[in-house]
Amino acid sequence: GGVWWQQSARAPKPLTQKDIDAAVLRTLTTQNLPSRAARAAEKIRPAVVRVVSYVKDKKGADVEHGVGTGVVITDKGIVLTNLHVVQSAQSIKLVFADGSESKAHVSGVQAQHDLAVLQAHTIPDDFHAATLRTTADLMPGDEVVAVGFPFGIGPSTSAGVVSGLGRS
Repeated sequence: GGVWWQQSARAPKPLTQKDIDAAVLRTLTTQNLPSRAARAAEKIRPAVVRVVSYVKDKKGADVEHGVGTGVVITDKGIVLTNLHVVQSAQSIKLVFADGSESKAHVSGVQAQHDLAVLQAHTIPDDFHAATLRTTADLMPGDEVVAVGFPFGIGPSTSAGVVSGLGRS
């Protein structure tokens, strides 16, 4: 005896633009798809810290002097921030993404770029450093996301494009 086989399945129906549009609409209405900016912000947020600097008033009490944003750049507790946030500070406090706090000190500055490097005194257990990369291939028009504490409010997220490079 022999084996006899016959293909009885019909070829699939070709997709039309209407089918594709219906599938896309179904996906958009049933799936909550985060935007590229939301995904970027979610990825960087654990490495973003609030930086608060203090000076002593005439009675010796700590008075807030500056507030801004820092980003954890190494797992040893190194944080990059703007120099103007911590300049002339007598003490500095970091607030990490998990809510924990640490005192910090300035370990380096690059005044011409308004940058300061801070060393956290205490590193939280759930500590995340940002992944850094070169900006050599950055171009005007590239999409960017800023995550931080403008005016002490945040963390907040803004998205836009690079408007220009090499400006002072």
